[in-house]
Amino acid sequence: RATSAMASDLVCGVMRHCSAEELVHVISPTMKEGVSERSVAEVVGFIGLIMKERGDILEACRLYQRSVIMAPDHASLSLNLMHTYTLRRDDLRALAWGKRFLVQKPQLFGSFLAALDGKAVNDDAKIFDIKDFDAANEFHDALAIGLSIFKLLFLAQPRLFESKNDPNWLKRLRTMEIESHIVGPGVLSLMEDSWRRRSDMDSTMLSGAQRHWQILRRLCAMLERCCKGHELHMTSVRNENAYFSCIKDILMQESKAPIPKAPASFKPMFIVGDSHVLSFAWQFLEFDDEHFMLVPLLITGAKIWHLREDSRFYTMFSFWDKLSIIPIESPVIFLLGEIDCRDGILRSVQKGKHDSFDDALRTVVNVYLDLLVQVRKKLSSNKIFVHPVPIALPETRFLTMAMNTLLETDWS
Repeated sequence: RATSAMASDLVCGVMRHCSAEELVHVISPTMKEGVSERSVAEVVGFIGLIMKERGDILEACRLYQRSVIMAPDHASLSLNLMHTYTLRRDDLRALAWGKRFLVQKPQLFGSFLAALDGKAVNDDAKIFDIKDFDAANEFHDALAIGLSIFKLLFLAQPRLFESKNDPNWLKRLRTMEIESHIVGPGVLSLMEDSWRRRSDMDSTMLSGAQRHWQILRRLCAMLERCCKGHELHMTSVRNENAYFSCIKDILMQESKAPIPKAPASFKPMFIVGDSHVLSFAWQFLEFDDEHFMLVPLLITGAKIWHLREDSRFYTMFSFWDKLSIIPIESPVIFLLGEIDCRDGILRSVQKGKHDSFDDALRTVVNVYLDLLVQVRKKLSSNKIFVHPVPIALPETRFLTMAMNTLLETDWS
C-alpha cells in the first residue's frame, strides 16, 4: 500500500521533469466543467507545498507563483508564496508579492499600504477587520500577510539610529513590477549586500535606520489594532502572530529608551537560528575590544533534528542557504534547540521513538555536534559560538537545562 511519503516522492519526481505551465495544462482538461481557475490554482499550490516540504524550494516558488497569478486574490496562496520565497532569501520579492495582494483592495488595506510606503498615518486610520471578509480564514490569511511583511522588514536592516534617508528597501520596492519577475536561481534580498563584507564598517551602514524604525512603528500600531480581540494563537496563523507579538514587545522597549549612538566603526557578527534571534537582531555587541553588529539570519521553525545529514525538510535548505552568505572570518553565533525541547523531544518519547528523555536528548545533541562539524568545514576561518538553548517555557525547563548540560560536557 502506498504511503503519503511514497506519494510525495512520486509527485516530486514528476515535477522535476515538468514545468508549472505543463502541470496546469494537464490538470485543467481533467477538471469538471464549471470549475474555476481558482480551484486549479489551489491544486497547483498544493503541489508547491509538497515540493517545499521536500526541500525543493526553487520549484515550489515557481508553482506557488503560478498559482497566485491564476488567483491573485487568494490570500492563503499569496501567504505561502511569501513564506517560500523567504526560505531562499528572496525576501524583497516576498515583500513585493505581499504588497501586490494588498493593492488589489485599497478600500481595505489603503492605510496599511500608505504606512508601508513611508507615509504618515493617523492613529485612527481605517483598519481591516474580520467582518470585511466572507470567512474567518480569509481574514486570518490577509492579516498574516501583513504580519509577515512586518517581520520581513524588522529583519531587513538596522533601525532607530539617526539617519535622514529613506531605507534602500523602500526605494527598491516602489519601482518593482513583481508580475514580470521570473523565478530563477538569483534572489533579491532585503538585506544590503554590503553586510556580507568582513571589513570595518561605519555609520553609513545605518542609512535609513530612523525612517525604517518609524515605518515599523506605524505598521505595528495598525496591526495591533487589527489583531485585537481575535484569539489568533488558536488559529492557523498562530506562528505569524507569535512573531508579531515578540517584535512588538521589542519595539515597545526601544521606544522607551534614548536613540542609541553607533560606534565609529564596527564589524558584522552573524546570528543564525530560530525565532530567538529576534531579540538579538541589529544590536551592538562589544567583544574582544571590538564592536560588532548582530546580523540576524532567521531559520523559521528550525529544529536541530531537521538539520541532520539525511534530512530533506525545507529548514535544512534554508539553513545552508543562509550560511552561504556569511563572509570569510566573520564570527557566527548559532542559536538552536529550543523548538526541539518544546516540541520534538517530547513527542518522540510519547510516540515511543526513544526509550527516555535522556535518550532523545543525547540523539539530538549528537545531531547538533555533527552539524557543527559540517559547519566548521564550510566556515573554516570563522569564529563559531554556540548560544545556550534558551529557557523559554517553564514546562520544558528540565529539557533545555539538560540539553545545555549535555552540550557543555559532550563538546570535546
